Amino acid sequence: MNFAIIFPGQGNYNKKKIIKLYKSSIIIRKTFEKSSDIIKYNIWKNVQETSIEKIKNRYLQPIIITISIAIYKLWKSIYSKNPRFMSGHSIGEYSALICSNSINLKTGLVLSKKRGKLLEKSSINRKISTQIIFGFTEKKILKICKKYSNNKIAEISSINEKKIIVISGDSSIVRKVVKKCNKNSKIKTSKLPIKVPIHCRIVNSIKKKYLKILKKISFNKPNCKIINNLNAKNLNNKNTISNYLYKQLYKTVRWKECIDYIIKKNIKLFLEISTKKILFNKKNKNIKTITLNNKKNMLIALKEIKMKKKK
Repeated sequence: MNFAIIFPGQGNYNKKKIIKLYKSSIIIRKTFEKSSDIIKYNIWKNVQETSIEKIKNRYLQPIIITISIAIYKLWKSIYSKNPRFMSGHSIGEYSALICSNSINLKTGLVLSKKRGKLLEKSSINRKISTQIIFGFTEKKILKICKKYSNNKIAEISSINEKKIIVISGDSSIVRKVVKKCNKNSKIKTSKLPIKVPIHCRIVNSIKKKYLKILKKISFNKPNCKIINNLNAKNLNNKNTISNYLYKQLYKTVRWKECIDYIIKKNIKLFLEISTKKILFNKKNKNIKTITLNNKKNMLIALKEIKMKKKK
């Protein structure tokens, strides 16, 4: 059966699920230990003891990747075949590149740590906020952002669904946009635990430095099709991956288009490599999504794949 693997970006993770997985699987433990050695940071200790809001971005991004890679390795120990498609939300694309053997774990983690550190530098002495807005379209929110942005800005950083939009920018402007949206009783908003600017113009000050870092890396051709965040096309040319990741740093993540593209390719099963269901919001009875945050769900996914093969 054809299926897709999707990886989360820099959102919340479920600490209880991580602890259960870590204690029950040597694969998870070894991945955490290896990643900790690479980035010189005790991932397991800090996931347990430190709130996500207090973890520096230079470590938070490698933590998100480590969790994804560990879960994916556990899944591969149960079902070894590659998916037809992979896609990752923002930093989740780095997880997809690692899991598709385009880069190795060390390269991906070191790269994400440098990315996180540069994002921190881009907003020194600048208060940043990231919010999800539920209920308004891209066009409507774009209009509101433009109204309030001047020297300070708020921009659309991600389009997760038609009416699930993420904005990022200066806290003062983001607050104004959210306040305006909240005047409509049907609109809901939620703050994300992200302290750096994501996918917006504020990162312009560091993007050239990041491009230089990317140009030093040799990417292999992925072993499955990776649908990218910028134009929802296959990221299969190893020579253009670095340039693409550079643009992904400051441009809007078009997640809705990624998922729409994969569905159009007759994919009816999505496996989310995450400790909590956060990526998939399609209300489509023909599409099934399973979050692989425990072995039980992995076995359910395996059964689903085998059942579809028989048909």
